[in-house]
Amino acid sequence: MPCAPPASKTMPANGGTLRWNTNLSPSSVSIFQSLPSEAPKPVVVDDLSMPHSPRVHDGALWVLDSGRGFLVRIDPSTKEKQNIAFCPGFLRGLSLHGRFAIVTTSLPRDGLFKDLPLQANLQTRDAEPRCALYIIDLHTGGIAEWIELKGHITELFDVAVIAGCRCPSSVPLNSPNMASLITIDSEG
Repeated sequence: MPCAPPASKTMPANGGTLRWNTNLSPSSVSIFQSLPSEAPKPVVVDDLSMPHSPRVHDGALWVLDSGRGFLVRIDPSTKEKQNIAFCPGFLRGLSLHGRFAIVTTSLPRDGLFKDLPLQANLQTRDAEPRCALYIIDLHTGGIAEWIELKGHITELFDVAVIAGCRCPSSVPLNSPNMASLITIDSEG
């Protein structure tokens, strides 16, 4: 089953106006189902801190509880929320492929994740935040692989799986190789 973003909305649990950077408390945000032609459905999950990238995969809702640092699985029947894996950084991108989640983390913009539970979770684990990409085994919650980016790159915003691609590459637009690497099918 392909991974797809659910038709969802994110809003403060009290129904007020959501400003992403001011509603940092864990109980301030809820996700509920909504389709354009229907009235909003009941709340799917609340008690999230800055949720990001909701996805439906293998019959469950997956979401990044970014303000805490956890990949979370929500059972659609019971609405039970299960922390699957902690990642040291602000979670932003999520893609699911088979039994794996690929997520990205970013460094704090001002040195600390102040006012977020993520800061305490890092301190509890004696961990430093990373700008990184993680591959998480959804069955065990373990981090199967990871790569950290250092230097000028401090934030990652999304990640995608290119199914069937074994050796992807990227070529700058001003590269002399650009003209020889792009082909256009004349039959199309």
